Amino acid sequence: GKKCCGHAAPINFELVERLQKLRDIVGRPLRINSGFRCPVHNKAVGGASKSMHMLGLAADIATPYRWSAAWLAAEADIVGFGKIIIYDWGIHVDIRTW
Repeated sequence: GKKCCGHAAPINFELVERLQKLRDIVGRPLRINSGFRCPVHNKAVGGASKSMHMLGLAADIATPYRWSAAWLAAEADIVGFGKIIIYDWGIHVDIRTW
C-alpha cells in the first residue's frame, strides 16, 4: 500500500469491505479524505492520541454530490461501522468493536 511519512500503510481488510458496501449502497464513489495515518501525520493533523487511523481501522469520508453528512452517517450505520462521527466536511467511520 501507499506509505505515510515513510511508514507502511496497513489498512484492515474489514474496513475496506465495509467501505465498499457503503459505496454500493450510496451508488457513487466515496471520497476518502484520510485512511491510515502514521503517528507523525496523525499528530500534525490534530488526530486523537489513540486514533483508529493509526491502526488502519478508520476512514474519513467527504460529502460531495450535495450529500448531507447526516444522510451519509445513516447509510454508514446500516453497513455496521463501529463508530461514526459527523463533521461539517463529512464523516469519520471506523470498525472498532469497543
